[in-house]
Amino acid sequence: MGHNSPSAETAATVYAEQVALLYKQSSLAFSFSVINGFILILVQRPYFPTSVLLTWFGCLIVLTVARIVLVYHYRHYQPAVAAAPRWGQVYLVGVGLSGIIWGAVAIVLFPEESIGHQVFVAFVLAGMTAGAVSVLSAVRVAPLIFMLPALLPLAVQFFRQEGTLPVAMGVMTLLFLAGMFTAIWNIHRSILRALRLHQEKQKLLDRVQTDKAALQAVKRNLEARVKARTAALEREIAERRTYEVELERLASHDTLTQLPNRQLLLDRLHHALDQARRSGSPAAVLFIDLDRFKVINDSLGHTGGDELLQAVAHRLQTCVRVTDTVARLGGDEFVIVLEGLSKDESTVTITRKVLDAMSVPFTVADQEVFVNCSIGIGQFPKDGDDAQTLLKNADTALHRVKAQGRNGFQFYTAAMNARASERLALETSLRRALEREELTLYYQPQVDLKSGGVIGLEALLRWRHPHLGLLLPATLVPLAEETGLIIAIGEWVLRSACAQAKDWQNTGQPVLPIAVNLSARQFMQADLTDRVIQILEDSGLPNGYLKLEVTESLLMQDVERAVMILQDFKSQGIQLAIDDFGIGYSSLNHLKRFPIDWLKIDRSFVRDITTDPDDAAITATVIDMAHHLKLGVIAEGVETEAQLSFLTSRSCNAIQGYFFSPPLTAQDAAALLRNPPAMPLAAAYP
Repeated sequence: MGHNSPSAETAATVYAEQVALLYKQSSLAFSFSVINGFILILVQRPYFPTSVLLTWFGCLIVLTVARIVLVYHYRHYQPAVAAAPRWGQVYLVGVGLSGIIWGAVAIVLFPEESIGHQVFVAFVLAGMTAGAVSVLSAVRVAPLIFMLPALLPLAVQFFRQEGTLPVAMGVMTLLFLAGMFTAIWNIHRSILRALRLHQEKQKLLDRVQTDKAALQAVKRNLEARVKARTAALEREIAERRTYEVELERLASHDTLTQLPNRQLLLDRLHHALDQARRSGSPAAVLFIDLDRFKVINDSLGHTGGDELLQAVAHRLQTCVRVTDTVARLGGDEFVIVLEGLSKDESTVTITRKVLDAMSVPFTVADQEVFVNCSIGIGQFPKDGDDAQTLLKNADTALHRVKAQGRNGFQFYTAAMNARASERLALETSLRRALEREELTLYYQPQVDLKSGGVIGLEALLRWRHPHLGLLLPATLVPLAEETGLIIAIGEWVLRSACAQAKDWQNTGQPVLPIAVNLSARQFMQADLTDRVIQILEDSGLPNGYLKLEVTESLLMQDVERAVMILQDFKSQGIQLAIDDFGIGYSSLNHLKRFPIDWLKIDRSFVRDITTDPDDAAITATVIDMAHHLKLGVIAEGVETEAQLSFLTSRSCNAIQGYFFSPPLTAQDAAALLRNPPAMPLAAAYP
């Protein structure tokens, strides 16, 4: 990969080093600023009251002290790469305030009666600007944030005066400003190139070291063979020993990751528990499972999946001590055995270290891959006095994490066994729910904010459990995903929704699109487009009356493949929408490539748009962006008149939510379509 297209990981590291340069060079900049400020007030004493000079210099000193404290904290904490943007933003705030304080010199400390002192002020500000360019250019915007508020007031002051010399000085100030822009660009580009080259050099050095180690291993192996051949008896013994060691290794290690396998794990766990019994020190087992690994494996292929597992194994080993054991049980399951823990090395500390390490993206097959993990924890002796019980209970805690949304950790509790039994019973019931016709669809209207009319309905899955009552997708869908039943259930939902929409058309109901959500596993099917078209043909529903909704996070897993699939649907006349928009972190560059018709703003933003300025700003921005891209916008979860009023004032196209109607049975939905209720505030649409 060339220097002009670094990976996101390299770019983040480079930016962290840019921020580090800002903080590293701060001491010189602060000293220079205070010295210049002191000289300035001494020279300006004849022209301004002492109180004004001391007030200005006091502001400079207070800001400098605050920035020194900031630098001290940065050097003390030595923040990680992921925290660099936040530290950079705080530093830039200080730079901007410094620029404002120095710019104030041209406003409150500018001697209009003395051109000589005016030139001196200009010289001081030019010097401060030149120094800022050399010190701050590691982050290109930093010198600009200082330079503009520092020099523009000076230029304005010169232009306000009459005479050729002040005007010339104003022009020279602007020319100096332009020259500094060029200097910033060149210096920043040089710094950036140097940092990137440093990163690439480091990677090459790491690769050289790896290759060197491999070559040394080969060399040692060859030397051992040569020595073994010096005597027939000694060659035979060496080969036999090597063979035995290799057999032992193959029997006790995973061939893909070279980590201990289940057999060696149990041996080491038995040893750790024996040691814990003798010493009285705590021990723990971390049962780790990768989240969404099957989806990633399906998209990358088995070769990419194997490469990812190897990278995960390596990263897990960097999170533990030499005395700990990292093992692979199989698939995407790993186990860490912690023994001899001290207070400073608690189970939670190491667990959080693992979660943080896994949150950093992996690079597999030249692609960035995000993989989180779920961790169940069993502690000795309270969660089990033997290896098998401890592993079983840690696995039970792991399933609890997955049930709660994944990407976290959970300690085992005795109550989990009861929940595990309940979950097994629920899974057994779900496997028979289709054949027993316990699944049903509800339909929630989607309402146009301009006309107040219903413009479509979203099909929502419900499970009429014989004992638990009506179960919602939050309970049903994760279980269906884990068991693999989501493929059959998803196809049933699509087939039933299309048939219902066609039935409404046949009985004279308004002709409206029906929206259906696609699950992650459905979207990964190679013949998905053919399946959907066949269902439409079987139902008789025209293609244009089906709207498929796909979550933003699902599209971002493999952008190129997602674009291709969506284009196939679009070519068939099927409407497309991105569901839960705003929580998947897609870039505008990616968004404009998706051939979609609608964006659905996630209910988590809509819920607090009237009380949370951040959610309000995000929602308004999404609406404006969608309109610029010629996309319709539907807001989900609208429950209050205040939310409706906000969305109406921001020109949102449509809503769905309990404020207009909850999800309805097919019969109730038909009745609503025949006699729709009035829509409040529709006339307020601009």
